[in-house]
Amino acid sequence: MPCNIPTFSAFQRDIDSFTYTLGCMRDDSYALSAMLRLQHCVTAAFANGGKLFVMGNGGFGAVGQHFVSELAGRCRARRRPLDAVSLDCNTSLLTCIANDFGFEKIYSRQLQASGRRGDVALVLSASGKSKNIVEALVEARNIGMTTFGIVGNSAPGSILTLMGHHIVIPSDHTPHVQDTAMCLLHSLCGEIERSISSDHTDVWRQVLAMAHDGHADTLLLDRDGVINTLIPNGYVTAPHEMHFEPAFINACASLAKAYPRIFVVTNQSCIGRGIISAATLDAIHAYMVETINNAGGRIDGIYVCPDAGSSPRRKPATGMAADIMAEHPEVDFASAVMVGDSSSDQLFAESLGATYFDVNAYERI
Repeated sequence: MPCNIPTFSAFQRDIDSFTYTLGCMRDDSYALSAMLRLQHCVTAAFANGGKLFVMGNGGFGAVGQHFVSELAGRCRARRRPLDAVSLDCNTSLLTCIANDFGFEKIYSRQLQASGRRGDVALVLSASGKSKNIVEALVEARNIGMTTFGIVGNSAPGSILTLMGHHIVIPSDHTPHVQDTAMCLLHSLCGEIERSISSDHTDVWRQVLAMAHDGHADTLLLDRDGVINTLIPNGYVTAPHEMHFEPAFINACASLAKAYPRIFVVTNQSCIGRGIISAATLDAIHAYMVETINNAGGRIDGIYVCPDAGSSPRRKPATGMAADIMAEHPEVDFASAVMVGDSSSDQLFAESLGATYFDVNAYERI
């Protein structure tokens, strides 16, 4: 039966109300300035080895966990994980503190344990009246943390004075307050990612510097997650599924000029598992080499371990390195750089005495 106006008019009213709230936030220069200040403070804390602590009750606890998951995981950009903590996640700890010290202490006691001067505390509260939020703000200030709050417009002035900076969402309808906060936090996460990315030296620049400084003459590359985008918990099963990492493609011509030898070393248990054939893998790699050549790059050899189980050739074991040495005895792995994205890549490089770069962390290890 087709919908009629009375059936969904309630949804329209909610959408209109929510849109109105968002529109008010768009024109609130004070709140937007506080969001910008929050971005700068959080970015500075991360840069200085500090943390962001987020807390909120009920639905706002879920909003905070969502925000933290995108900082510690990712939102839009590929970058290192960020040290953000939701104080709502450990149910054993929450119930322990609530039982022994009172529910109002569930956040403040965690800050006592882990918070440090220079960290940032972000509280989320529609009403602004929760005792555990008040206790957390007081404790954060005592520690010397920078405090921020996102609250609804019914929050009392007393809690706003405890916040170093506050964002008041112009609604007393809790769902709209929480939904608006989520919109703001998504935007905040994206801006923090851009700040972190622009401040970080790209891994390929570091790899190139190793060659230009005379410290390396052989480049070893993992494939999935380095050359092409990783398919989490899956495999590339056809050439058209190869989606190349833009940063690598942009750098591959410079890498070809800087390194006399460039080899790919990749575990591909999808063959041993019967997911694809060796012939299909050859087609995938032919497409990969063609794409890299077209971008001005070069691959001098591809070494594959197809085994699904334990194998002396499967990274972190060094069988594929032995294959390289058999064909290229001039290679000295002590003058090699390995770029990977997993612990097996790092352990492989360490076993060879090669310098390792984690493409996700953008840090030399």
